[in-house]
Amino acid sequence: MFLITREFLALVLLRILNGFAVQTAFDPDEYWQGPEVAHALVFGYGHLTWEWLDPAFIRGFLHPLVFAIPFKVLHLLQLDLPNVVVRQAGLG
Repeated sequence: MFLITREFLALVLLRILNGFAVQTAFDPDEYWQGPEVAHALVFGYGHLTWEWLDPAFIRGFLHPLVFAIPFKVLHLLQLDLPNVVVRQAGLG
């Protein structure tokens, strides 16, 4: 049976306080690679990391296509204004 010790409660309390005290943000690389790669596919420019370049090319396009299809629709309708593209990607 699991006994709740004083040390365990202290660690839980420390973790809760730490959660409220931290003022930074965590943005995993994978989050940005969807919109960035989609933008490069549709508009022809943008930053691509080494995973997307020859000879490595180890990433797939399924996740970026979620963003690329709406980007392309905006582009074809000539509604690809920066603030619209940013909002559509969920980044603004």
